[in-house]
Amino acid sequence: MISLEEWVDIVSLHRQGWGIKKIARELGISRNAVRRALHRGGPPEYHRDPRPSKLDPHKDYLVTRLTDFPDLPAITLFEEIRERGYVGGISILKDFTYPLRRRRREPVVRFETPPGHQAQVDWAHLGRHELSGTTTSLYLFTMVLGYSRALYAEVVTTTELETFLALHVRAFAFFGGMPEEILYDNQKQAVLAHTSARLAEGKSAQSRYNERC
Repeated sequence: MISLEEWVDIVSLHRQGWGIKKIARELGISRNAVRRALHRGGPPEYHRDPRPSKLDPHKDYLVTRLTDFPDLPAITLFEEIRERGYVGGISILKDFTYPLRRRRREPVVRFETPPGHQAQVDWAHLGRHELSGTTTSLYLFTMVLGYSRALYAEVVTTTELETFLALHVRAFAFFGGMPEEILYDNQKQAVLAHTSARLAEGKSAQSRYNERC
């Protein structure tokens, strides 16, 4: 019987267009085992700890997400299941999802950009930590230049829009300039910044209209 980890690998590779023979050879299992895995209605049962875990109600969801998107980072999954009612920590999530993650089988091909053209911004929750006697959420802001891979990173205690924009200003000062474009992973702060800019434009246009009238 195949393991849960093998089932996730089989389904993920099959969705990428791999044939049964190639999957069997890559994972070191029989072609019949691959066929049986692909004809299953879902993942094989995984062993649950004798004591109930806060993660138990979310394990099926995590298996499904990692089957569809094997490279999802743990912090993204953590935020997703928190919205679904999860109240535990991220360590147990990492322990559970580690064997489900796809092993890197092909070298990563770097996408080259010209100097000064592009930067990428990432935003991660680092958990809650005690600072000056108070438990506080910490967040990591990073900006990476596409050409040189130069990195600016800063840890802050808030995700407010004002802080998000100030982090950009400090990153630009650190690099000595700003790129032509910045890539975001549809982050909440980036969306808010865009919305705020549109609202500011609208108010400015309304003000000019009122002055003319």
